Amino acid sequence: MYKRDTGLRAQSAFSLIEAAIVLGIIGLVLGGIWVASSAVMKKVRVNQLVNDISVSVFEIQKAYKQTLGDPSGPYSNTLIDDAVIAMKILPPDFTGYNPIRIPYGGTISFNIENFSDRWHLRIDAVTPTADLCIRTSVRLIADNPFKTMTEFYYTTNGVGAGWMGGYPGAQQVLNNAISSCFGGTQITVKYTL
Repeated sequence: MYKRDTGLRAQSAFSLIEAAIVLGIIGLVLGGIWVASSAVMKKVRVNQLVNDISVSVFEIQKAYKQTLGDPSGPYSNTLIDDAVIAMKILPPDFTGYNPIRIPYGGTISFNIENFSDRWHLRIDAVTPTADLCIRTSVRLIADNPFKTMTEFYYTTNGVGAGWMGGYPGAQQVLNNAISSCFGGTQITVKYTL
């Protein structure tokens, strides 16, 4: 007896088109996961840096508040990096010496200043990326730990920008941060002691 061939075969594997579709879907899923994890990591970096700066401010204020004399003398500005390292009051994420390095690149330094008959803690931080600068700036100003921030400004290539003194609205802060945080940006924050 003769068996007639209908041309239909039992399919035993994926065709090339089906394999390409499956690989494309897997690629899209992995790309979405990559983007989501990148956004989460950026937020973690900013939160950690802002928290570390806030802890540093609190610890330095606690250590120096009672030991400083009358601030009514002539202006002075004293780098206290050596002292805060020796007192071990910096967060463990701040490493190195002269300059102190912050997580994810960049540096930070601490100064005690007297002017306007008050003592101030001045923090100068150089951030490694514009994105970290913008996000950190907005969070520092919004959080303003202990409500003792007196000034916040940016220095880009030695030219001051941003705002000094007072507290602008959130949109102005964001606009200043976006326009000032590109290329060699230093954030300067002053707190009262």
